[in-house]
Amino acid sequence: MLRRPPSYSDSFLVLPSTPRAGLTPLIIPTSVEPLPLEEEEEAQPQQLGWAQKSVIVAFKGSLHILCISAFETAFYFLYVNRSENEGILNTINTYYQPLVAGCALSWSNTTRWLVDEFLRAIDQASIDAAGTAAATSRAAYNQRLLVWSSMYSVICFGVCCALGGVAKWQRWQIRWAKVLAETGLFVLVLGLYEIFFFRTIIYNYDTLSTAELNMYLVDGLARCATL
Repeated sequence: MLRRPPSYSDSFLVLPSTPRAGLTPLIIPTSVEPLPLEEEEEAQPQQLGWAQKSVIVAFKGSLHILCISAFETAFYFLYVNRSENEGILNTINTYYQPLVAGCALSWSNTTRWLVDEFLRAIDQASIDAAGTAAATSRAAYNQRLLVWSSMYSVICFGVCCALGGVAKWQRWQIRWAKVLAETGLFVLVLGLYEIFFFRTIIYNYDTLSTAELNMYLVDGLARCATL
């Protein structure tokens, strides 16, 4: 009967009576030490040169200027200019409203005749036409200012996009969410401060009083009377 030669996979070791060439005893070490693992290298932060740092700083600066420019444009043309126009009208109405309100009750026929002659002398139609033309010209001029102010924002937006595109293309490490959050928070704080400053300081500023304006007008008329 033929028998296969013993192998190391058997559950027991069979040694022949006569050693055969090519067979060596299996030696199992009593303690096995694990192989040392290679330490993973820590990711080193990206080192940027002065050119890259300059581009990133310019990008952040242009983003801040963009947000400030857009906020100031909206704040002035939607809020400040209206208050300035109302302030001028309120000064004029100090004299205009009492005059118009009392003309129907307290004016005599002589006063009405004098006013009518005065309006004929100064050519009311020409003054109305000049006033209408001035209002149209002022509105057009202020509209051009609004366009110029908006162009500043558009230019800042273009610069910001160009610099951000370069940083993105070069795969520079920029924390976009952090930059946008810081800029938004900065503009929010600036807006709250602007509103707070206008309501507590600007609107509470004590301008020329009616008594001072009366003194100014009467003194001027008095100087004319002495000439």
